[in-house]
Amino acid sequence: MTDLLKSEQYIKEHRGETIETLCRFAVTDMLLFWSGEESLNIRQQKIWQPFLDVLQGDNNIAINISENLQIPENEALLKVLKNKLSNLNDNELTAAFLTATQLKSVILGLSLLNKRISVEKVFKAAFLEEIYQNELWGSDKEAVEKRKSVKSELRKIKEYLNNG
Repeated sequence: MTDLLKSEQYIKEHRGETIETLCRFAVTDMLLFWSGEESLNIRQQKIWQPFLDVLQGDNNIAINISENLQIPENEALLKVLKNKLSNLNDNELTAAFLTATQLKSVILGLSLLNKRISVEKVFKAAFLEEIYQNELWGSDKEAVEKRKSVKSELRKIKEYLNNG
């Protein structure tokens, strides 16, 4: 918890900069880049699309995705994310920042704040492609250990949120 408290103190002192960093990062959010490979795309539809559907439905916006490396245009999404981030308290912003940077997704970082969304669901979304590749080609012991570590960190962050 000490690292979380240190992070919260830093973010409290650099709130505007943190929000701007997350907004710049959100342009390349992992959930905006989908595979053209059908079997992986089907999994993305099942696991990623619900996160996007919530944002679209709750905010009456369309979210553009890409099936290549071209960054999709998502001005409305970026405005929504900036507004959501700006309205977070310090510990929520800390949790969102730490989660987003670790999972390569501001959308997932904000999703972890939702009490109805489990660590498992966010974790599964974050590592969808990696786990899919492991099923095809086998797993790397180091990558498996890293995923375990990340899941443990997500649990600590969720606990931090629940106690904050």
